[in-house]
Amino acid sequence: MKNKETQIQKVCGFYVNDWHFTTMILPYIRKEIESNKKVITLFQNSIKSNIEEILSKMNLNKTFEERILEINWNQIEQEQIEQTLELAKENMQTIDIVENLDIEKENMQMTNILKKENKLIKERNIQTIDILVKGENEFIETMNEKIETTIKELEGRTKITIINFYDLSKNNEISQITKQHEYVINTAGMQKIEKETKQEKEA
Repeated sequence: MKNKETQIQKVCGFYVNDWHFTTMILPYIRKEIESNKKVITLFQNSIKSNIEEILSKMNLNKTFEERILEINWNQIEQEQIEQTLELAKENMQTIDIVENLDIEKENMQMTNILKKENKLIKERNIQTIDILVKGENEFIETMNEKIETTIKELEGRTKITIINFYDLSKNNEISQITKQHEYVINTAGMQKIEKETKQEKEA
């Protein structure tokens, strides 16, 4: 899927539990941070404690560890999404979609955080944004609709990768899901999904 102003790439992944997801995503996150990409999360449930536990057992550079912890690994609430995306449109200069925020924060606090995000992106000259969406099918579909609606209203200055992670314990539509994405991600990394040709379908 491509917007004439903003390039959008869609990726899917599958996990059996939160620990599987955590160990799968961290190597990818590390690579994206090293490439100076912005990572944003829209999670149906929190994996913050998992991330913190794994990082405590790794011998990472302190600055690099802080970059990982800057990412919001918490759950996002429905009403929080609407506020966040609206503020993103109002404040967007170099950021296209903003990180999910704690539900307790007031609008003024959220605005301040958005300004901080904009400053960080300018300092790091980020041209690519990854949006990680994790949860059940209905949650992922809703988040993707909101993301794409917001992107249409923004000036295209970045390449956005939307990575949808599906809970395998509550999903039996893997074949259908892969047909809707360009790439699949797993512990081995990201691979292009080979689409069936018309001749193969008719065979």
